[in-house]
Amino acid sequence: SQRLGRLMSARPEAAFGSGSGGELAEFALAASTSTRCHVIVEVTSHLNQRWARSSLTTNGSTLDVTVTAIAFDERADGIAAASVSESVSGLEGLIDVVHAADAAALAASPAEDAGPFPAPVVDEGFDDVAVTLSPSTLTAPTAQLDQLIGWGRANGIELFGYLERESTTTWLATSDGARRRYCAPANRLEITAKSHARTRSTWHGFAAVDLGDADWNRLRTDIGQELDWQATSIAIEPGRHTALLSPSAIGDFVIDMYWSAGARDASEGRSAFHDEKAPSGTRIGQIVASPAVTVSSDPLDLDVPSSPFTVTSASSRMASVFDNGRSLTRTDWIHAGRLDALI
Repeated sequence: SQRLGRLMSARPEAAFGSGSGGELAEFALAASTSTRCHVIVEVTSHLNQRWARSSLTTNGSTLDVTVTAIAFDERADGIAAASVSESVSGLEGLIDVVHAADAAALAASPAEDAGPFPAPVVDEGFDDVAVTLSPSTLTAPTAQLDQLIGWGRANGIELFGYLERESTTTWLATSDGARRRYCAPANRLEITAKSHARTRSTWHGFAAVDLGDADWNRLRTDIGQELDWQATSIAIEPGRHTALLSPSAIGDFVIDMYWSAGARDASEGRSAFHDEKAPSGTRIGQIVASPAVTVSSDPLDLDVPSSPFTVTSASSRMASVFDNGRSLTRTDWIHAGRLDALI
């Protein structure tokens, strides 16, 4: 209560305007009455533009603060856990989230995924404010998009799609002493082009919005060529055929495979990675793909950055709140065609 009083006197409501999620997390921790508490603060800065029939339809800029409180109640028969997440805009809402989690933990049964908490790690930049995006960062891609729309109109091509730039700064604070922070960028540009009274259609997607001139020129060429290809239709007899898929299609398959790669689901026979004859009930150690295939996660890969520590707002079949704050390293899920690990 003394710690909470000191934080109140510091007027932490100012943290909502400054994007100081670390300060909000500290305040939320001090408000908890549970045996243990984890607090996750996410500040998301989002810019977007959407267009249809080659005309801009909407654009916007938002800033959202989401707080998750995970309360733990340690008792003789185990540890109960409960989490509450809400989008909040002031201290009253923040405290309500914490107290709701405290009450839910008291009423919850012992958690089946209870385990030892990770050793606490403190990140140097924990007190840094959120990364927010200025609308001006869309000036260049908007100009390029305007040129693409003009080219489409001149060639009888309608364009539909959206452009989004997002930055989510996440803080994790635990009563055990962990203080972790990570900023995750997420950019997306998706374009659907239609021609010939919309009887022909093609799609392109990018995990970026800052494309170079060469990329935009290539996009025009690809759209035009792909729509032209559709002037020819070839009947194919039913049967097995070799199909060549685009990189984005392969990416969608890999994402679906990853979402299906839970160890528990595999051991219980709920996925294609189940093997009832194996001691683990899974296909770990078996060849499941071509030797040319390796699927890995690496939080330190600058091309596809992700959180370097575990952070989950609620336990599920593939994640546990008891692991929050645990440092992550590279993991090969499939290595040279062999299933090496499951989530």
